Amino acid sequence: MKHRNKIEYGDEGFYVMRLQLMLNTILGKYIAQDGKFGPMTADLVHQFQRTNGLKTNLRLMYGDLQMISRIARERFLVALDAGHGGYDKIAQKYTSAPSKMMFHEGMEFHDGGWFYEGVENRIIADEVYERLKQEGVNVVKTYDDVEDTSLTARTNLISSYVQKGYFGLMASVHSNAISLDYSKQKLEDTQGFCVYTSKGSTMSDEVAEKHFDLTEEMFPEWRMRFDIVDGDHDYEADFHMLLLVEKLHGRFVAFLQEFGFHTSSVDTNFIISQREKRIQILTETILWYRDKILTW
Repeated sequence: MKHRNKIEYGDEGFYVMRLQLMLNTILGKYIAQDGKFGPMTADLVHQFQRTNGLKTNLRLMYGDLQMISRIARERFLVALDAGHGGYDKIAQKYTSAPSKMMFHEGMEFHDGGWFYEGVENRIIADEVYERLKQEGVNVVKTYDDVEDTSLTARTNLISSYVQKGYFGLMASVHSNAISLDYSKQKLEDTQGFCVYTSKGSTMSDEVAEKHFDLTEEMFPEWRMRFDIVDGDHDYEADFHMLLLVEKLHGRFVAFLQEFGFHTSSVDTNFIISQREKRIQILTETILWYRDKILTW
């Protein structure tokens, strides 16, 4: 990405949107992040300059932008969301049962032939969490190790971090399924990957597109499912997590991955066997977005 040496009054575009996002977060403000450096953005710039002992004007040079990024980096947060419940070792039960699970005869998954989506989601999200911590990223889990945390509790947790002055990204980890009313052949043949964002054109679309591209590059022979009506590959839906996170004053982008269909034994084997690559893709997507937002 080409570096930006300065931003000044009258500028428009992605760099200004990033500036608005970071200054909104740092200063606790809520001006529109419309990518236009007008009077309201000028007020934010002046407040930042006064707070940090800088000369007040309508131009931010490269050193000023770097200062903003250094401060904003401390406020960048990743919220990892592992969908559904985990496994209660004491009670010896899957806490989302009887939903979000599938039995495959003759297979060995989480509990004999049983595949538990929430358990697998946690395996992936837990490892991504550790790798992000190693990269120095602020990261929080929206989920409990065992219980199926309510969607409201998950979004409230992210909202609480927005109120504390954070911004960032939410990644929700899932696998897909179709109705068991379908034929055995239909269940087996329905396979592949897709990624979701909320409806409308947002920065989340660009992050989801990056995630889609990385997945396609890693698995060129796998079925990639997509909807390109609006020019990108993500599906758009009013999923609770995506919709509410997007409404948090524009502070967070959000995407939800559906990695394979656990109603297919072939895809379930793929889900299990490709854990490391899946973890790599998720981690790379998140770090890409962090760098895109914070690097001038």
